[in-house]
Amino acid sequence: MTADRVNADQLTGIPARGAEGLAHPRELRAARLAGPEAYATRLAELEILSAAKIGDLLAPGQVLLKLAIGGFGVALPPPG
Repeated sequence: MTADRVNADQLTGIPARGAEGLAHPRELRAARLAGPEAYATRLAELEILSAAKIGDLLAPGQVLLKLAIGGFGVALPPPG
């Protein structure tokens, strides 16, 4: 792994490759296979979390510091 990739991973909190980077597609696929209602619910959860993250990043302050502390992505809670 290059030094640039290591630094990017540390800054965002999300590895560029690996299982963690594939969590949302896996979650959404499992929900889609469970049925349209489960898929709509999981997608709505992801939309709400993403909107909150964007709102946090648009708030006044140091964006890079916020990313370094909180990471770049959002984490879906376990289904259920």
